[in-house]
Amino acid sequence: MTHVKEIARLLLGEDPSDIGRIYDRLLWAGASVGRSGVATQAIASVDTALWDVRARRAGLPLAKLLGAYRDSVRTYNTSGGYLQAPIDEVKEKAWRSLQDGIGGIKIKVGQPDLKEDLRRLAAVREHLGDDVPPASSSPTCPAWAASRPISRSRRWPTTRTCRWRRTS
Repeated sequence: MTHVKEIARLLLGEDPSDIGRIYDRLLWAGASVGRSGVATQAIASVDTALWDVRARRAGLPLAKLLGAYRDSVRTYNTSGGYLQAPIDEVKEKAWRSLQDGIGGIKIKVGQPDLKEDLRRLAAVREHLGDDVPPASSSPTCPAWAASRPISRSRRWPTTRTCRWRRTS
């Protein structure tokens, strides 16, 4: 929130129709704090709001303005599926997300023991049922070489445990 407050003053007097120019200006204004993490999140919140303004002015839902050809898309939630979270917490948060209307669940994998990842994936799948497609992603930290999650994922029983996975 702090970075949003820092860049907000740059928006005063700007034409909200100039989304690209405003984006570039905000990107360069935050260059000293980096181009990831909170800086990107702060700019994304402003960028999303500007696109929403454009859609409202056009009298369209934002998705239609951006060229959507579907009326809906399935969403997923990662919240609660982190490596350090106990499996009972992961299952509870996943169930709560489904009750809130989220269509899928993504949990992190990358435990030191592959069997633990498989056990966690299977536990979430069993808890949620076969109609909910759990997904997984591996950490992007430098300690994980690109080959490790890929070689591990080839051994996962995809058809039963995990509908899709991300390895980057």
